[in-house]
Amino acid sequence: MTRMNDLTSRFFSNGELTDSLLETVADCLRGDEEVRYRLRGTDGIECERDDGHERIPVAADGHSVAVMTNRRLLFAVNTPEGVTTVEIPHTDIRNVETEKRLLGATLSVDVWAAGSYTFTPADRDSLTAATEYLERVSTCWQRVVALLEDVHDQTETLVTAVEDGRVDDATEAREALERKLENASNRVEMSGSGVREVLTERIRRAERTFHGKRIDAHVDRAEILVRQGRNQTDSRAYTGAYASYTRAREHLETALVIAIEHGFDVVDIQTRIDDVANRMDSLRVRPIALAHQARERAQKTDHIDIAVQAWQDALDHYRDALTAGWGTDFDFSGDVEKLRARTESTVEQLLAARRRFARELLIDGISYRDAGDLETAVERCTMADTQLDTAAQLAREYRSGDPAAIREQKVETKRHRSAVTLASI
Repeated sequence: MTRMNDLTSRFFSNGELTDSLLETVADCLRGDEEVRYRLRGTDGIECERDDGHERIPVAADGHSVAVMTNRRLLFAVNTPEGVTTVEIPHTDIRNVETEKRLLGATLSVDVWAAGSYTFTPADRDSLTAATEYLERVSTCWQRVVALLEDVHDQTETLVTAVEDGRVDDATEAREALERKLENASNRVEMSGSGVREVLTERIRRAERTFHGKRIDAHVDRAEILVRQGRNQTDSRAYTGAYASYTRAREHLETALVIAIEHGFDVVDIQTRIDDVANRMDSLRVRPIALAHQARERAQKTDHIDIAVQAWQDALDHYRDALTAGWGTDFDFSGDVEKLRARTESTVEQLLAARRRFARELLIDGISYRDAGDLETAVERCTMADTQLDTAAQLAREYRSGDPAAIREQKVETKRHRSAVTLASI
C-alpha cells in the first residue's frame, strides 16, 4: 500500500484514477523502475494485429492510462471484467506516431511481432513531451541492447583467439568489443535523462561479464602453456619450456591487470603466477641438478654398465646446462667456468668407463668362446667394439682422453672378434 500511495502522490494526484488501476500499475513496476510520464485516458485501447482487430474496452466508470518508465511502456485499462494491462519493453517498440485532431489526439505504438496499439489520452497537451520521451528512450534502449548483444555474441571470438594463442586476432577482437562498449556508453550519455541509470548499470554488467571472460581466457591459455612447459621439461627441451612458461606468465599478468582494474578477485591469479615463477626457478637449476644426481649414481654403483649410462646422463645434462636458453635472457648454467670443468671431468670419467666396459665385454666374449657359446661370444665382442667406437667419437669431439690408446684397444678387440666370428662359421 505504501508503494501505491507513493505512486499516487507523485504521478496520479487529484484522485483521477481508481485504486484498482493504481494498484495494478504499482504491482507491475520493478524496484529500480522510474515513472517518467503518464497519460490518463477515458477510452479503451485499440489493437491491430496481423490476425485481426481487438479492442480493450473501458468500463463505464473506469479509466485507462499509459505509463512511460525508464524500462517500458505500460497500458492499463479498467475493463468491465477488471484491470487489463499491456506491457511493452522499449526494445520492442518499432515506431511511435501521434495524430492530433480537432477534439483530441491519439498515440499509436507499433510493436515488433505484436502489432499496433492506439491510445487516446484525455489531455493532449502533455502528449508531445511524452511521445518525444518514448521515441528517444526506445531508440536508445534498442541501440544499446543491440551493441551489448554483439559484445556477448562476439566475446567468444576473443576467447577462442586467446586460448589458441593468436595474439593479433585476440587484440583485434578485444579492441572491436571495447569500441562497442564505449559506443553503448556514449549513446546512453547522448540520450539525455530518463534511462541513464538503468542502462548504465546494464552496460556495467556487460562490461564485467566481458572482462571476466577475458580473464578466464588468459588463465586457460596459461594452463595450456604450463602443461606444455612441463612436457618440454620432461623431454629436456628446456629452451622451449622456458618460452612456454614465459608466455604463461605474460597471460597471467594480463589477467591480473584486468582483474585489478575491474575489481575481480586476484588471489587465484597471483597463486598461479607464483607457481609459474617457481617452475621457472626449478627449470633454471634442473639440468645441473640432474647432472649431479647422475654423477653420484655413477660413482656409487659397482656395475660398469650402469656407470657408463650414468656418466653419459651426467654429460647430457651438463651439455643441456651449457646450451639451454641460447637466444634468451634465461641463464641455466650458473658459473660457466665451473660447469665446463665439470663437463671435461665427466667426459674423462665416461671415456674411462666405456673403455673398462669394453674390456669386461671382451673378457666375457672370450669366456663364452672357450665355453663353446660362440653366438654370445660374438655378441659380447661386438658390444665391446661399439663401446670403443663411441669412446673414440667422444674423444674427438671433446679432444679428450688418449685416442691412441683407444685405437690400440680397438685393434685388440677387433682381432678377438674376428677370431670368434670365424670360429662360429
